[in-house]
Amino acid sequence: MPLEDHYSGDAAFTAFSACFEASWKGFADQDNLLAAVGGSVELARPIAAKVGASYPAWFQRSIGALDCMTPQDCLRTPAGIRRLKTCLMRMP
Repeated sequence: MPLEDHYSGDAAFTAFSACFEASWKGFADQDNLLAAVGGSVELARPIAAKVGASYPAWFQRSIGALDCMTPQDCLRTPAGIRRLKTCLMRMP
């Protein structure tokens, strides 16, 4: 079963993302990260908090938890976005 099939839903991700509001306000590279995620603050906040300033390299890296896709590849389809969101919610 693909990771995106375990997606908890948009309401759960919205609540999860809101937990990172304070750290997002202090993130220095907001504009570039927002551009990388298609303008979604909801997606950018947990990436900034969990991956930090190394996000450009992370976007290009094949991630085992994403079934060896890159986060950038995941952003290309709705299923991939659900996969990425699920992965972010499971990251320690």
